[in-house]
Parts: sequence; structure tokens; C-alpha cells
Amino acid sequence: MLSKRKQLISNLSEFYNHNLHVNEITKESFGLSELIELAKENELDSYFVTKIFREIFDYSKRLFHEQLADYHQQKELKTDQIVVAFQGIEGAYSHLVGQKQPNPWGLYDMHGNVAEWCNDLYAADYYKHCPERDPKGPLKGKERVLRGGAWNSSAEACRSAYRTSDPSIDDTCLASDAIGFRCVRSAPNNESSEPKMTRENQSQRTKKTGFVYDPIYLDHKTTPGHPESPERLVKIVEKLKAEGLYSQLVELKPIPATLDWIRTVHSPEYTERAQKSCEGGAGYLDSLDVPISRRSYEAATMAAGGVLTAIDAVMEQKITNAFCAVRPPGHHALENKAMGFCIFNNIAIGTRYIQQKHQLPKVLIVDWDVHHGNGTQATFYDDPNVLYFSVHQYPFYPGTGSQVEKGSGKGLNYNINVPLPAGSGDDDYVSAFEETLAPAALAFSPDFVLISAGFDAHKDDLLGGMKVTKHGFARLTQIAKSVAEKCCAGRLVSVLEGGYGLEGLAASVEAHIRVLMR
Repeated sequence: MLSKRKQLISNLSEFYNHNLHVNEITKESFGLSELIELAKENELDSYFVTKIFREIFDYSKRLFHEQLADYHQQKELKTDQIVVAFQGIEGAYSHLVGQKQPNPWGLYDMHGNVAEWCNDLYAADYYKHCPERDPKGPLKGKERVLRGGAWNSSAEACRSAYRTSDPSIDDTCLASDAIGFRCVRSAPNNESSEPKMTRENQSQRTKKTGFVYDPIYLDHKTTPGHPESPERLVKIVEKLKAEGLYSQLVELKPIPATLDWIRTVHSPEYTERAQKSCEGGAGYLDSLDVPISRRSYEAATMAAGGVLTAIDAVMEQKITNAFCAVRPPGHHALENKAMGFCIFNNIAIGTRYIQQKHQLPKVLIVDWDVHHGNGTQATFYDDPNVLYFSVHQYPFYPGTGSQVEKGSGKGLNYNINVPLPAGSGDDDYVSAFEETLAPAALAFSPDFVLISAGFDAHKDDLLGGMKVTKHGFARLTQIAKSVAEKCCAGRLVSVLEGGYGLEGLAASVEAHIRVLMR
């Protein structure tokens, strides 16, 4: 046994210097406890031990024992959650793996989601065609990427995100939200295993922007002279066509949202009242600030459905991102009440759709409408899986949105308000995004980004008192888009909220879409 131990330590030293393949280390059979004892006896630092264990137990199906975490604590290694899987080692596990089924590629983790780290260059149809139980490994890859999804995700639903790493642990790949990982080392032969999947080709095939629009949105008639008018969408479409952008967008035909999805946010009593009020010609829904017509309920279900259509298109990789030119707007609508021109909360319904249909739990909502999105805030106030960020004029309608409103219960600190005084302009908004939104969003690491894109903070708007220009909205778009690119492979859907000065609205939407299309 002594000679075996000496040989193992020698092998480990060679491995540490990248001169020995892992198979050479594990020719001899050593139990987990024995490996830990060897590390202690030879005073190997915990970083070294971590590298050893991660490599030894690569291509794994089960989870590493809690003893390693204990050893890390003894050596004061600052790691919040380390999950290292192992194969063929008897002993205790970090949880009873028999309580979960493996994903289609035989991988387990301890948090309910599966994330596979590997060196392969990502291709949209990779998982549709690879062998189920033997996905390509690190020796054939070029880019480290994370492919993951929920345990019940189909091959089509698995997605990729760029690797998060740290120079001190550069041989490992860690999922920043601790949904699991698979460890690899840099491949000695960095040639892509995917035909024609160069970095440039990958970018070209994914950078498409969708555009949701339907004439039904014009049939939501408000009162004469009302700022939230059908002309808003007419002007947007005319501007995009005049600037040559419309033909470059992927047209997405919306379908109505079903009551099942609408009622993930709104009560049955409210949806029934909304339908009866509209179709019965009531004139207003709940208050005088929500004028309606006979086709307003149909338009509202189609507005929510347009957001769901865009989300599906992103998830199916038909597009990278989308803008939804929908009305009526939604971010003021509450569970059981219409207000502020809004009938159904389109962005909130979209969030529940992402979480429940597509099994992506963490959603970032960025709201830059001049009015605070009280309905959206109320929907997710105690939800730690939704980070709601709003920058808005304050004090102003609807009266909510102070900095002290930070969420409640498990959702505490997942609700971020940046109230700004009237007269604030581009630099004030950009500062709020750079200093508050960006660090919070990157720490949250969303699976999807939604934007409540109200353009009524424009300097020429009829209702707002802000001084934002179209260039300012472009800068805000770029910051939000950058978060999506860093955290969730660019998955982003933007949904029209306010904006009532027709020229400023159209110019701002054009600038917004130009950034999305880059």
C-alpha cells in the first residue's frame, strides 16, 4: 500500500503540471476517503486537491461526497457551493441520487436542474442528433459553453451560455447560479467538432430580431384625443418601413393568449369582468383611465399572446431577440384590476410563461417606462426568481416606486426601484443602469431578459416630464442587451408600454430596434 501511495502522489504531481492524463492517475483503485487522507498526509493545498478530484471524477453520473466540502472548510477555501461528481466510487453521496432521474445524457445534480459544461462549440441542433448517453467531450471542442435546462427539458429546449470562470480555477467550469456543472480541462486540439461552426458563423445564424404586430391592436379604441391611441403603432410601423428596418425584421404573427396563461397573473373573476365589459360596450374598465371598446378584450389577449409568441420564437432559436409592438400596454394591470391604460399585464404573463412552459426559472424584468410598473412589482414582490428593476419619474403616477419598496419575504431585495426627479435625462438614466441595474443583474444571472419598453420618458412626450432622447434609449437598450448576452445567450424580448409623443416614440423605437439588431 505504501508503494501505491507514493506512486499516486507522484502521478498527482505530474497531473498537476498537465503532463499526465487522468486515466494514468486512476489505474489503481483508491477509495474517496483514502484520497482525502493522502492529500492531508502530504499537506496538499485544497486548490490542488480540488483540481485532482474534479479531473478524476469527470464524465460522471453521481455526486461527490460531502467530505470534500468539509476538507475545503478546514483549508479555508472560499467556495460557496462545490459539486463534484464521481463514477465508480462507493460511499456516501451529497444526496440520495436515487430520488432523481438523470437527464437524457445520464447526468445528475443536486439542485433540480441540469447543466453540462463542455468544450464543444455550441450548435443549435447539437442535442437533437448527438448520442443520448455519450455527448461529445472536451477533446473535440473549441468553446467552453454551458448547455442546460430543467430536468424535464427536451433536447430542443436545452440552451447554451458562455462560461463563467476565474483564473485561479481555470481548469474548471462553474455555473454561476449553482445549477450544476460538468468539469473539463482545456482541449489540446482546439478544433471544432461542429461543421462550419466558426465563431463568425455562429454569430450570423443567431443574430435575428423578431417583430410582433397585428392589426387587431388598432381595434382597441380609446376615447377621442386619448394619448394611448392606435396611431402610436401606425407611426412605429411607418417609421421602421421608411428607415428600411421593417424588411430586415422577422415578422411574428401573434396568437391570443389562453386563459390558462392569463390566469397565472390575473384572477378568474377579473378576466370574466374584463371580457364582459369590453364585449358589452361598457366604455371603461374599472376606472376612467382604462377606456375600452368592443374588441379591446380580443386585442388584450392578443397583446399578451404576442409576447408569448416572441418568447417561443427565441426559445426555438428562430430569433435572438424581439420587439413586441402591442397594445393595450400592461405594466399597471393588477391581479384583479385594470388601471393606467392597461388591461392584462403582458410582461408578467410572459414571465410566468418562461418559467412554467420553458422551465427557465430566473427572469429579469427591466422597466424604463416613465411611470412605475406597479402591477408588475405587485405580481413578483415576494418572488426571488424574478428580479424587477424600474427606473421612473418620481413622485408621479401611480404613486408607487420608492426606493424603500424592495420586495418581501423571499423576494426581499429582488425588487429594485430607481426613482428619478422630473427633468432627468440620458446621463441620469444611463448612470442608473450602469451603477445599479448591471451589477444586480449580473449577480442575479437571469435565464431570460424582458423589457417593459415605455418611451414616455422621451423629452417630447405628452405625459412624462423627463428629458431622455432616442440616443439615451439606445444606450439603455445596449446595457440590457449586454446582460442578456453575458447571462443567457442573448435571450431578450422587449414589450411596448407607454410613449405618447408620436414622433419621439417612433424615433425611440427605431433606435431601440437598431441596437437589438446589431
